[in-house]
Amino acid sequence: MVWAKRNLILSGERLTVHCGQGLRVHRDCRGRGFGNLVRAVASAFWYPPTTGQYHYIRSQNFGAVNFFKHTRPRVVSSSPEREGDVPGIPVAVLQLPARRVAGVAEGVRRALSPDIRRCVALINRTHRRQDLYRPYSVESLELRLDEGYWGPRSSWVEHVYGWQDYFVLEEEGEIVACGGFWDRGRDMREEWLNTVTGERKTIDVTALLDFGFAAGHERAMARLIAYFINETERLGRDCLLAPLEQLPGLAALLEEFRPVADERGLGWFLWDEESERLGRPFVDVKRPHIDLAYW
Repeated sequence: MVWAKRNLILSGERLTVHCGQGLRVHRDCRGRGFGNLVRAVASAFWYPPTTGQYHYIRSQNFGAVNFFKHTRPRVVSSSPEREGDVPGIPVAVLQLPARRVAGVAEGVRRALSPDIRRCVALINRTHRRQDLYRPYSVESLELRLDEGYWGPRSSWVEHVYGWQDYFVLEEEGEIVACGGFWDRGRDMREEWLNTVTGERKTIDVTALLDFGFAAGHERAMARLIAYFINETERLGRDCLLAPLEQLPGLAALLEEFRPVADERGLGWFLWDEESERLGRPFVDVKRPHIDLAYW
């Protein structure tokens, strides 16, 4: 079971909630009721207590929906129903197929420590007023790129995402776009099994993180994303994930790459006492921000 505690902003209010990221029961142990541990000992997984929860359920994953109906019905009952799909606020991430892209490397370089203040300003400008977003500070972005370490990292800790994966794009000597390129496929892969045909398929992807661009510089951001698409092909991954649902103008500039939408249902609710205190409905996320580290 995987939970992540997150500080974020919803409708202008600062909240501390947890994100349900993953839950698995070993195939040989399914059907024995172990899933009820979610309900029985859930409070042990986050302390101090949070005020609510959000999570994503993959489109058509009714197995997860039925599981929660039996273990914690509130998880699904608090989400808006959708005919023919899992309950939740519909959200989507673009899958941009890997391919060779020429002429996109000009002005692109790895970020340096003095660049971070400018990058923070670009990221916050790009995603401000989105629900479930926490504005960055210089310290928080540096800590993320330092992979959580203030000092030297232990030698046995594997690299996941850090300074070597963060890039800026300069035009006329000014940083106008920035973004992180996580080789997600190196660290986690999906294996799909067709139970009818027996066909197996492994999917490994890269992901766009911590990105932002200056006002009027959507094309620069699109070029940086194209650079990441090219890198995705070089690594032998299937596609680049990009959370552009709240940035339709930027998404339109990438239509030539024929993106495919990966759709999920976003569930969100406050605990009973918090909902009563705030006097608001359970579901009030209007423009959800998606951080692919939690997708």
